[in-house]
Amino acid sequence: MVTPQLKKSLKLFVEVLEDFRDDERFSTATGIVKLKDQFEGKQVIWRLNVKKTIVDSLYDDKHISLTAIGEPETGQIREKDVCVEKKGKLPIGDYLAQFLLLFANGKHMTEIKTLATAAMRVAYPNRTYTRVDPLEAHWQPFYETAIAQDTTPETRLAAILEFEPEHLLYIVRRLFNLDLDFEPSITNDELQVLFLDTFERCENDDVKRFIVARLDATEEALTRLIVANETEFVDDHLQRAVEYAINRMRN
Repeated sequence: MVTPQLKKSLKLFVEVLEDFRDDERFSTATGIVKLKDQFEGKQVIWRLNVKKTIVDSLYDDKHISLTAIGEPETGQIREKDVCVEKKGKLPIGDYLAQFLLLFANGKHMTEIKTLATAAMRVAYPNRTYTRVDPLEAHWQPFYETAIAQDTTPETRLAAILEFEPEHLLYIVRRLFNLDLDFEPSITNDELQVLFLDTFERCENDDVKRFIVARLDATEEALTRLIVANETEFVDDHLQRAVEYAINRMRN
């Protein structure tokens, strides 16, 4: 099961780890790497479960196995598993190396939103907190420019295609949840056209699958999906989603 590509990827991870041999924040044990961190004045240790991550990846698990460890009170150790989903289709060693580099550069909590929550829960378990949606800041400017006022389909499409792939799915979800009774500047037909245009123009398969599963069954949607289905999709899940949507609309 260990391909030459995977071996090369794991070698990259080891080489990156070697670069931090003299960094006191890094330590290793069999199958794991520990990273010493700080969260609001208290020590937090990230235990990167390297062996488990590699084995799980061989069975198509899309997550890095990571545990947050804190000591909120002297002698009181708390641990919490952290959800860290890897994006893309690179070999697992690349993602392990990337995590080390993010940590070393102090970018880990900025780039992986689940880390700050986990750190707080092990360092300050009794703290109450309000969950803040970090992507809300992307939605409001888009909404005010492309949805809340009359504009052309081209302007709306250009605005939505400017988003990074990880933000685009969030924006599309918000659009599907709009209550059009309170949106005087866009009709359902116009919104459906925006979904179809986004489906055809964006390059994110997750976004495409999300859209195609929720499109209204209209003649235009059916026609455009049939045309799209004439091209073989790289993503098998997307291919099946398009075929299912076509059958749904025909019936």
